[in-house]
Parts: sequence; C-alpha cells; structure tokens
Amino acid sequence: MESYNSPITTASTLSSVHIPVRWSQSDIEQMLNNQITGVLYEDMSLDGDGLKIKATKSKSIKIRLEGMSMTYRVPVQLWIFKKLLETKLTGVRGIEAEGEISLTFKTVLNIQPDWSLQSKTELTGYEWLKNMAVKTGLGSLDVKYIASIIVDRTKNELTKSIDASIRRSVDLPSRMNDVWKMLQNPIQLDETYPLWLKLAPQTVSVTALTAAGDELTAMIATSGMTSALMSQTQPVFESNTSLPNFELSKDILTKDDFEINLIADVPMQEAEAIARKMAVGQSIQMGGQLIKISSLSLFGQGQQLVVNAGFTGNYSGNVSLIGTPVFDETTNMLRLENVNYELSDINFLLRSALWLFEGVIAKKIKEKTTIPIGSQLNEIKVTMNEKLQNYVLNNFTTINGQVEHLNIKQLEITTDGIKIQTHATGRLGVQISGLGGY
Repeated sequence: MESYNSPITTASTLSSVHIPVRWSQSDIEQMLNNQITGVLYEDMSLDGDGLKIKATKSKSIKIRLEGMSMTYRVPVQLWIFKKLLETKLTGVRGIEAEGEISLTFKTVLNIQPDWSLQSKTELTGYEWLKNMAVKTGLGSLDVKYIASIIVDRTKNELTKSIDASIRRSVDLPSRMNDVWKMLQNPIQLDETYPLWLKLAPQTVSVTALTAAGDELTAMIATSGMTSALMSQTQPVFESNTSLPNFELSKDILTKDDFEINLIADVPMQEAEAIARKMAVGQSIQMGGQLIKISSLSLFGQGQQLVVNAGFTGNYSGNVSLIGTPVFDETTNMLRLENVNYELSDINFLLRSALWLFEGVIAKKIKEKTTIPIGSQLNEIKVTMNEKLQNYVLNNFTTINGQVEHLNIKQLEITTDGIKIQTHATGRLGVQISGLGGY
C-alpha cells in the first residue's frame, strides 16, 4: 500500500503523445484527379515550329507510394496539327493527327516547419498508349519528334501545375490549426462523474512523410500538460491557440503510443458529494445498538483531509475524523490513515457509554466514509475508450485510440479540493482524410 500525498510538481506532469497521421492512397488519387482535369496544355500558334498542340487528360490517374515520394501516370489525349505549306491561294495546309500518351511523374513530398506541404514534381518518362494516327491531310508524322516536342513543352508546365494543385488542395496549415484548437477543447469524459479533460500541448516534432502500404504517414510527437476537472458545467481552460512551428525529427517513430500524466482537480464539493452518496444512510451495528450516518462534509487541512459525519439512531451526535488520504489499490478506494477523531454533541446515553463505543464509532464511520476513486478511474477508462473509437473532430479528422493502463501516481490535498495525478498509457491514431477542400 502506498500513500500518494506529496506535492505534484510541474515536471512530473508532462505528457507525451505519438500520433501517426495518415493519408490514404485513394484520397491522394482523388485529390489529383479532381485537380488535374481537362486541357493540360494548349499551343494554338504556328509560329516557330509550325505545330499546334492540345493535350487533354483522358483517364483517371493511378498512383504508387514509395518511400517519401509517389509515382503516377497521367494518360493524355493528344491533338496535333503540323503545317506543311502556306499560300495565299490555299492558306495553311498540313496534317491533323491524334494519339494517346502516358506521362510518368514522380512527386516528393515534405512537411515544412511552418506546416506547409512542399512538393517537387518531375517528369520521368512517357509511353505511347495509342500511336499518332493521321485524321486529315497528306504525309506522315515523326512520332519520336512529336513526342520529344510534347515532353519538352509540357514537362515544365505540367510539373508546375501539379505542384500548385497539391499546394492548393493540401491546406495543411489551416487543417492542423483547426486540429490544434480542437484538441484543446474541453472534452466531457464522464457524465456520471462530470469529468472534463483538457490537453495543452507545448512542443511538437514531426517525422518526414513516408509510405507504409497504401498510406502516406507522418508521425507527430507532442509533449505538454494534460489536466482534468470535475464540474457540472463546461469549465473554461486557458488555451494555446497559436499553432507552433515544429522540429523535424530525424528518428522515425514507429509507435502510435502515448504516455499521459493527467492532473485531475476534484473540487471538494464534488468529492464530498461522492463520499456523501457512499456513506449517508449507511447503518452501523454495535452489539445490539444501531446508528445511521445522517450527514457528511469534507474539507482540507494542510496535507490532511477532515471528514465531519453526523449520525442518528440509538446514539446521535457528530464525529470529526482527520487523517492522511491514502489510495488503497486493493479496494480502489481513497481512505484515511493515521486518523485522529473527536466526538461531540453526544446525547446522555452515549456519554454514559462513551468509554465503550467512542473508538468503535470512529472506526466504523471511517470505514464507511471512503471515496471510490479507483472505480471512477475504471469507469473513466471505459468511457475514454468508448469516446476514442472513431471520435470525429470534424469532417476530415477522426481519432481512434485505446487506453490500456490508467492508475494513480500522486495525490495532494488543497484548500479547494483533491488534486490527483494519474498515469495513462495506450495507443492513439489520427486519420486525416480528404487532404484538401476539393
């Protein structure tokens, strides 16, 4: 058995959370297909090489994730007009042809310290899906020559367009700022015991984006303060609403675990209400005599807890117990140790037998006036696990998690209530879907 009544220090309350943020391959494909549409390149001037070119996306883009990059092919329908001659009599005469080519791109993605997404795209090759076929005109076309012109003319425009589309679609700073604020909103964990949870992250580090199966993943590690408060109404907590820049971590964090040192402030009136619910109305048998606890109140005195209990029955009066609060892990109860007591307002019958019953009364009332903090913790753990299953922060962010262990580390009595530090470990994941606002 261990007593948790030493002062809780700030250093002992820091929490660390590793959050894997994942983007699915299907979401990235959808984003690219929504942004890269229609005419990709068009040049209707015959000046210089005498070519008119129109390149139009013909089919959906499919991507493949590899390491920190993604590769994909963009199928393109080509329309070509090659000028052969031009006279005042006939005007411009030439060859009109159509074909289909697949352009292969590779995009490397990185998250910058200001949370912006940097993409660098390059054209890595091409493949003819449908050779150029002459529609009108006489003569033939040099396919290799046409392909080299198309590649030269389109690669800069298309790579710039793809990078711009990704930056425009993946508004990561705005998204992360929303998530940052929402994470700090008080969350009601339990309605029976009105417990509110508040996260206050202070530092953030992020790993480079990397592919894992059909997902693109970055690991976010945060450390900060975590607190809880029992309150019948939603409490007001101070928040750090400004999303900080992060440090890029060179170490790839493979765990999605968290370790939280949670400070729960239990106002004395809330603790008193719980203790009263447990004790008031309880009967105590002493030989052939019976008393019943009729009232109960709590208050702090330094690092000790004072319990005032009134009783009625064969004997009536008041008892004040003062002792050191101890969390008993075997019963999951907060109870008093090293108890001193004082009986008062005893009626005549009790006074006549005080030497026989005073210790018994104090002992029995001490046994009845316990606070079931452990059972609350178990209920809170169950409730947290229910809340962390597909917990929707907004229409693009979902949290999934599991609290595996939740126990008490320290306990401190204050003038306002009971300050309890709990230690929680488990797993936490954040799924950001849709990447952008398309």
